[in-house]
Amino acid sequence: MSEAKDLLHTVAERIARDLDPVQLQLRVQSLRDQRPGASNDQLAEAITGWYSFQATAFGTAATLPALLPGIGTALALASLPIELYLQARLLTALEMELAILYGQKPTAVDVERSAQHVLEGLTVGAVAAGSGLLGPGLFPRLLRPLLGRELARLAPLLAPVLTAATAYRSVQATAKTARERYQPQTPPAEPVQVPVE
Repeated sequence: MSEAKDLLHTVAERIARDLDPVQLQLRVQSLRDQRPGASNDQLAEAITGWYSFQATAFGTAATLPALLPGIGTALALASLPIELYLQARLLTALEMELAILYGQKPTAVDVERSAQHVLEGLTVGAVAAGSGLLGPGLFPRLLRPLLGRELARLAPLLAPVLTAATAYRSVQATAKTARERYQPQTPPAEPVQVPVE
């Protein structure tokens, strides 16, 4: 178990080196400059939309090798570490940009800590969902009892769609968590007392 934690820590350090907080701040400022009248919530939606698009496109592309008969599953397995790294980098950048948008000034340590949490979530999710591993042989065998023999042959075609949907959902969940964490909390309004006559 310690080796796995060490590996996650090493990958998180790498992501922190790749994601310069100053560059992330410049990207958020550029977005503010492009949309001068937009509220922070509108900018957060724009940032989330951009990362949703990237994650969905990447998730779909990462699953395509699994469609190849025979070697496809091996290619998907071989690309899994790269897929996890890129998804973790993308989700970490999303979280840090939302933190910046809501007034935080993340350091490299904050980026690494965020990457560590994202990686832990992705690896648990990958094991649970078989991220990118829905090869032509496995997926139909799982669905054959439900769909019948003929429809189960079409099941591998669903893998890119399911992976894209999972990637999209990961971005949405990360954005929601980041917004809840970094968005300034408005104090509750003072109750208005109306005199009773």
